[in-house]
Amino acid sequence: MLNFRHGIRETRLAVIHIVGGGKMYYVWLLSFCINFAYYSTVIYTVIKRWKEINSIYKKYGRNE
Repeated sequence: MLNFRHGIRETRLAVIHIVGGGKMYYVWLLSFCINFAYYSTVIYTVIKRWKEINSIYKKYGRNE
């Protein structure tokens, strides 16, 4: 049976075990942060657009 541990320290140790320490760890961490920001923005935009399309209320701007 696998023993899964959770938490920041355990995740950090698992990543260091896989990619190694030093520069590769920081490259992985930077790419993780960039991907997290990108996909969070994409998900937010998709949900916002879905809510606008499926809203029962019409939003009127100055030009309408």
